Amino acid sequence: MRRGFIIRSEKLSVRLGRFLAEHKIVGCRTSRERMRFIEKLVESQRKCQAFRHRMFSGSTDPLSDKFHPFRCILSNFENGDFDETVWLAFLCVHFGWDGNPKTRETIRRFYSMFDQGLWNWKTVARNPLSVRDWMRENSRRLSELKFGNHRKYESNKPDSDVGTPAVIESFVRWAAVHGNRSAYKAFQSFVQPSASPEMAFESLFRALDIHRFGRTARFDLLCLLGNLGILAVAPAHPI
Repeated sequence: MRRGFIIRSEKLSVRLGRFLAEHKIVGCRTSRERMRFIEKLVESQRKCQAFRHRMFSGSTDPLSDKFHPFRCILSNFENGDFDETVWLAFLCVHFGWDGNPKTRETIRRFYSMFDQGLWNWKTVARNPLSVRDWMRENSRRLSELKFGNHRKYESNKPDSDVGTPAVIESFVRWAAVHGNRSAYKAFQSFVQPSASPEMAFESLFRALDIHRFGRTARFDLLCLLGNLGILAVAPAHPI
């Protein structure tokens, strides 16, 4: 795909038809499945273009209902707050934001402590158990926090072994081991020795031992950090 150029669905349909005349693709047997696949391809092109040009509209203020986490991530990175950059990217993937307004609002509400503060990296890294305490105190409001489709089996129960507090505590421990409590340095400790972005991606993908972060979550997190230009990582192949 040429820079700034999006292949329209009509052309993709023709190209897909030619390809399917000689090859079989699971999930493209019916016309409905093929149209759905083409819709996803067009959507993916638009997302790649948005990442490339950093076209994210909204606010960097988590107290604003127009808050856009990607804009905030980039703002933190440009201002040299690298740990906060990685931390917010982690939250985006943990809650599974894929553009759904409800999940985007979830990230804002959690990050802003329901508009009563800020769960920034310094606070969480210093005392990760405080997240569990806060979620217990706000148990009646936790139903407002919605997971995206990729994370629909996750939980916000404060005392659950698979809940958000347990995942965050695991991430903090990982950063402590590999980055001396710096989330950014933890990632860079695998990127810097690598000979290429692809090798760095593979190294981090294997090393991201974070509770409840399976193949999809690890892949999404590294792709997000790579696409935004935060880390020099790129997948060599699909998962």
